[in-house]
Amino acid sequence: MGRVTAFNDAEIVNLLSTRVVPVATHVRDTKRQDADGEFFRSVSKHIRYWQSGACIFTPDGQVLGQCSATSRKEVLNLLESALPKFQPPDEPYVVEPLGEVDKKNLYVEEAPEGTVVVATMMSHLSERGSGRTPWFDKLLPETVAVDRLWILKEEATALAEGTFPESLKTRIAVWHLVDSITFDQNRGGTIKKFDLELKNGRLTGSMRMATEKSHSMQLSILGFVESKGGQITRFDFVARGTRQSHKGEPYPVAFAFSLADEKHVAFNVPPYPVLGYSQKVYFRN
Repeated sequence: MGRVTAFNDAEIVNLLSTRVVPVATHVRDTKRQDADGEFFRSVSKHIRYWQSGACIFTPDGQVLGQCSATSRKEVLNLLESALPKFQPPDEPYVVEPLGEVDKKNLYVEEAPEGTVVVATMMSHLSERGSGRTPWFDKLLPETVAVDRLWILKEEATALAEGTFPESLKTRIAVWHLVDSITFDQNRGGTIKKFDLELKNGRLTGSMRMATEKSHSMQLSILGFVESKGGQITRFDFVARGTRQSHKGEPYPVAFAFSLADEKHVAFNVPPYPVLGYSQKVYFRN
């Protein structure tokens, strides 16, 4: 892949590690009818782009800056412009009691027992994108879309025995071989072909996706699956090919999958479709 995101940049990581307290939230937090929800709405209401927005604020709710957080330049500018505005109070901030929690709109998603977590990445390999927004096309190769794939316990058992489960194949095709521009899914009927063969630990295949609106993608797949004592010890595969959008010229894209590191900060973050929809929808065949 060879690309870095804004939040994998050394200068930005240093500032985030030493000058602020990073907090990840979700758009559903805006629905919470409790003190946390009210506070979140008050500090984030000026973010233009919810799916990748960022803002810096003080514990008492003073907003020091916000941005769409889609590039290194934007995030670095946010940090460098907002931090000088911070004036520490004479007395330490008072932490208020938690109070009543709106459990109806509080979403805590945990993986089912025995789930194998796979880190996924998607990248555009050139500045030749859809052509509809040239500045955005130029930005995309500098970023990586990251997510996690959940492999259920019974699916991992099948993989260890040398079989690639249809349920896992469907989940990957629908939710994880998706262009980062769309952030959504390959809906029913758009996957015209998806062949996968697992033989002696070697995974090969191809995929073709097409919609009625001149969107298409063709990928070649190569990977490896290894196990020991019935446990998956390796799940690596790369899908690479071309994407075409709105009758423009095809542009190169690539996807990478690898077992996630349990020590990584994002290991317990659910897959995007689980956050955006639900586990029931995500695991639906």
